[in-house]
Amino acid sequence: MSVSGYHLRLFTVLIIIGLLAPVSTWGEDRIPCYVMGQVVFSPWNVFTALFMQDPLFQYSLYPLPTNVRVDEKRRLDRVYYPRTRKMMADSFDVMVFYDARVDHFTSKQFEDLADVFREDGMISFTVHSLSWWVWMNSVLLDVSPINDYKFRFENTWRVRFRDNYPISQPFVELGIEKVAGWEFAILDVKQAAKIWADIVPQN
Repeated sequence: MSVSGYHLRLFTVLIIIGLLAPVSTWGEDRIPCYVMGQVVFSPWNVFTALFMQDPLFQYSLYPLPTNVRVDEKRRLDRVYYPRTRKMMADSFDVMVFYDARVDHFTSKQFEDLADVFREDGMISFTVHSLSWWVWMNSVLLDVSPINDYKFRFENTWRVRFRDNYPISQPFVELGIEKVAGWEFAILDVKQAAKIWADIVPQN
């Protein structure tokens, strides 16, 4: 699904792995989420706005600016990032990467992420910009629904959903297809991936 969301200046593409369902965690029926990357508040990050306002979610934030050095990112990891795959799988059901440029990750960290998606059922939402170049050169490419992220365009667009998927109907009924977005990219989608919606440029 390629949609940057509402009229906000998000980064080009939202990639969804898996289906979202509430689970009983932290003593309540709330979905524990982890947001990593350019963690800024509404209106610039739709995920932060959603998790702040929706009582179904609990969330933890890892602010990872794009202009920090690799050694600084590793220090931030020690404060914010789960130390083991087990801690990650036990603590969260959804991981959101908002243009998270994880070029400092070790091969073990990349492998743990891929395994937590494939084997532990973790759901991932990914918004890419330059972060795609990190993913494409790691094992995370194997669990991504796209083969390549090609051109980025600065232009207005609207989203058009395909078919009548139950997951998309609430958004369609609220009028999401009438709201203009800004910036989009061309994706090379893997054959087995399910496309829920398309970006339609407005000029």
